[in-house]
Amino acid sequence: MAWLCSSVLFWGFHWQAAHCVLDQNPENVELARFYCFTQKTISKRLVLRQDPSVKRTVCKRCWTLLVPGVTSTVRQRRNGRHRMTIVRCLSCGLTRRFLNNPNHQLWVDQPEAQLENCSQPGGMGRTSLLSFCCLYCSCC
Repeated sequence: MAWLCSSVLFWGFHWQAAHCVLDQNPENVELARFYCFTQKTISKRLVLRQDPSVKRTVCKRCWTLLVPGVTSTVRQRRNGRHRMTIVRCLSCGLTRRFLNNPNHQLWVDQPEAQLENCSQPGGMGRTSLLSFCCLYCSCC
């Protein structure tokens, strides 16, 4: 299990390194792209779920870190009744649209998505999702 902790730390290091590289020298996009691609490869091999805020800041086509004004453009548009945030990668031209609804809440941010410690009848604690907690142990 120690290898998993070190791999997760290594995954986080790549994310921070990509940001630091672009902060120091905005023209060094290739190195930041390498860090983002390596971070994505590590998360696939370890079957780690990335936070939506992390996924939205990396281009899905060319793996460029999307920093507004440096490697991407961000626009706010109204499409009928809906407000959209449009992010365009300056390297490959991929355009992504995100709904800009102030009342929308991602599933990750909802209370039922959070982990909770459950105690089993044997006295050992286990961590599980709240919605699946009662299926695996009789704590509730």
